[in-house]
Amino acid sequence: MLQAEVDSAISDGEQLLARLAEIFPHLRVGPRARESMLNLSGGEPVFPQLIRHLRALNSAADGWITGFTFAPQGITFSPESDQTLSHGRFGPMRDFPAPEGFQEQRWSLHTKLTGGAGARMYFRPVRPEGGAVAVLIGYFGSHLPCVRYP
Repeated sequence: MLQAEVDSAISDGEQLLARLAEIFPHLRVGPRARESMLNLSGGEPVFPQLIRHLRALNSAADGWITGFTFAPQGITFSPESDQTLSHGRFGPMRDFPAPEGFQEQRWSLHTKLTGGAGARMYFRPVRPEGGAVAVLIGYFGSHLPCVRYP
């Protein structure tokens, strides 16, 4: 399916999640991110950006070679600062539930979507022993407070 066909076939969060495995086979969405995505009407300025970021993460997983850094192209992403991750209040805000079957841990890597409050999508690339590469998505939503921007 061509990219334009995919984009027109996904008009809201419900359709996105219903077709996620078909369109983005390397992505696994956790409960908190799923809830946020499900509530999207498709008319939000961030919606096409979300699709673009999901596409970049899926594409990076498709080409991820063992021993090399996971580096999605065409999107802005970064790890959370150590100060924020270890902070008594801000760190636990990044303890999102993992998709079913994957280990819980504090999330650090996040993409940066523009517009409005500057949405974020926290993700974690994994290569389970004997399994296919997956990109776990734990959170999609507003920019969370951090040490630099409390």
